[in-house]
Amino acid sequence: MSGKVTIFNKIEIAGIIIVFILLAYRGVIGPGLSSLLLFSTTLLSIFYLWLGFFIFTRSLPIDLLDSLNRAHFNPIIISSSILMGVVYSYTLIAILFGFLFYPGMMFMLGSSFFLVLVTTVLLILYDRYQQIKPWFTRQFYSRSLLLGILTLILWVTPIDTRLEILFRDHPDFIEAYQHYRENPEDEKAIERLREERSRFR
Repeated sequence: MSGKVTIFNKIEIAGIIIVFILLAYRGVIGPGLSSLLLFSTTLLSIFYLWLGFFIFTRSLPIDLLDSLNRAHFNPIIISSSILMGVVYSYTLIAILFGFLFYPGMMFMLGSSFFLVLVTTVLLILYDRYQQIKPWFTRQFYSRSLLLGILTLILWVTPIDTRLEILFRDHPDFIEAYQHYRENPEDEKAIERLREERSRFR
């Protein structure tokens, strides 16, 4: 394990930039690129889920063939890399839910915020008593801060306010979503919301 930047890190940074540009576009311009946002965020989430270990240890699969390289991977480095990859993956999906108003978004936003908070605090405490290489821990702090703040903002912002901001030029969707909130079991409300959401694909 070293502080070098690998191809996985470069792909991750590119993915983060693309996703946050699309999120900014979504917030400022409107839902015109919702399908692209859905695709890119899901892809980045899968990337974290499956390759978190290699992203955060800054290693490549071929490095695992070398016994000297494997010696650097202690249990806390392995477990924290995999765990944070899973947490960031879940958090990205929660943010996507918060922007696109999918069912269960408030639970996902709240749970993802607490997951990011708890795992990061545990890592800080462990690092305080058992020193880990600074470049390894700093990468978690920056990502947790970025994703945690965005998740918290989406979570604490009232749903109606978020609707007015993100769908301000689409009153039909706002009306359909509000009707669905009041009648979550109503098949007509569900179908109408589905139709309105399909217009942004």
